Amino acid sequence: ARNANGVETGWVSLGQATTGYRSLTIRSTEGGQVGIPGENVFHYAPGTVVNLQANPQEEYHFMYWSGSAVDADRVEDPNSAITTVIVDAHYTLVANFLRTKIYVDSRAGGANDGSNWENAFTSLQDALDTAQKGNKILAAQGLYTPDIGKNCTPGDYSVSFAIPNGVEVRGGYAGLGDANPDTRDIAAYQTILSGDLNADDTKVTEVYDLYGEVSRLDNSLHVVTAHDVDNTTLLDGFTITAGNSHDGAGVQLIRSDIIIAQCTIEKNRAGRLSGDGLDGWGQGAGVSCFYGRPVLLACTFRLNWSGAWGGALHSLQSSPTLRDCFLQANHAGIQGGAICFEESVGVVVNSSFQGNWSIDGGAIFVSEDGDCRLTNCRFMG
Repeated sequence: ARNANGVETGWVSLGQATTGYRSLTIRSTEGGQVGIPGENVFHYAPGTVVNLQANPQEEYHFMYWSGSAVDADRVEDPNSAITTVIVDAHYTLVANFLRTKIYVDSRAGGANDGSNWENAFTSLQDALDTAQKGNKILAAQGLYTPDIGKNCTPGDYSVSFAIPNGVEVRGGYAGLGDANPDTRDIAAYQTILSGDLNADDTKVTEVYDLYGEVSRLDNSLHVVTAHDVDNTTLLDGFTITAGNSHDGAGVQLIRSDIIIAQCTIEKNRAGRLSGDGLDGWGQGAGVSCFYGRPVLLACTFRLNWSGAWGGALHSLQSSPTLRDCFLQANHAGIQGGAICFEESVGVVVNSSFQGNWSIDGGAIFVSEDGDCRLTNCRFMG
């Protein structure tokens, strides 16, 4: 370029090159702060690699980085609290935090936002609706049904407690009214997930009471579901009961690697009078597992009735592991009174079987194309 006198001059850019530096604007959401390099507008030489460290406050956890630096793929690992960013342009970064614990207590009368016991959600469904990966839901003693919640219709038996991926859901807390609401005792503070939506089920004293019992026709098809979840997902310390479906009346798992611990799964029915209108004999009244690797730890299965396969557990093309479990008085009309492994590879360790019944395999049935490894298990009539 030339000036009015014809003298050659340099080009002048009004863009970022005129500054000689690149800016990085950093901030955080509620629940934490950025410790390295801090929160401000920082200036760096083009191409500088900057260390990042996000520090959550107590009861919060780091989720991810967002902003234009992430959009431009300049953050090494946006999901790690400790990472780096390449500053080769003017960028923004936000460290995102989330409150870790979500509280549920049906007796609460506060803000109903799950922030503490006083303001706990009164519906477990509402807590599950708000939960994200990394959350821990703490549920106090009491009875919860899947049809109660802001987004639910009372009496809708098609809905279930759907466990989100990466979320831990724990029952057995004392909750409000106790000197320490955080006290946890699963036996003393029973947290019951029930499919008996109208509270009208006929009492069950033995498994055969479930056969032909019509008061359950309006019960939940699946009390709990977990679909497409990994092994960071946990369900711990609940009684799961009164499901009524063709399969997975208590718990239905599909492509699920969930961990289910210290749960009692009882009095669920699969098969005749299932309520879902499906043809077939019924399978996996307690738990049905399709194409997954779930782990069941210290769980009790009792009084679950399937018309055909796997009174307590039916597994199809899956690899479930049961450890320290007790399976009692479960029924399957055709195969696997307690467990049916169909095209599956099962592992059962330190578990006891008592009084389960089926025509073929009173305790366990394994199909020809399946396998099962039993270690230190007891079988009693």
